[in-house]
Amino acid sequence: MSAAHVDRYGRFAVDPTPEELERFFFLDAAALKEARDKRRLHNRLGWAIQWGTVRILGTFLTDSGPADVPQVVVEYVAHDDPAGQSLRVGGDVVAYGEQVNQLRGRTQGLLAFFR
Repeated sequence: MSAAHVDRYGRFAVDPTPEELERFFFLDAAALKEARDKRRLHNRLGWAIQWGTVRILGTFLTDSGPADVPQVVVEYVAHDDPAGQSLRVGGDVVAYGEQVNQLRGRTQGLLAFFR
């Protein structure tokens, strides 16, 4: 793997298109329930961002965490969808990423959800 590939691994090289946002970050009923079950707003938002990131990138975010995702992703996940399929939260995605000691548990939780 080249140095450029290593630098881009687990990161967004460009902003996702509207079609990619819809395909990878739209929360189906099960994902929406799982995200809404999180206690704090930033955990709901962070979980949904991680969920979509695994789907679009094929891996979990690198150490930078959800704070390093494009703003269009955060806005898409947190928006108030007329169909009622969004989280309807304005949680602080940075707060989600600051809890590094919980990252392993979150990763395992997401893996269990995908199974």
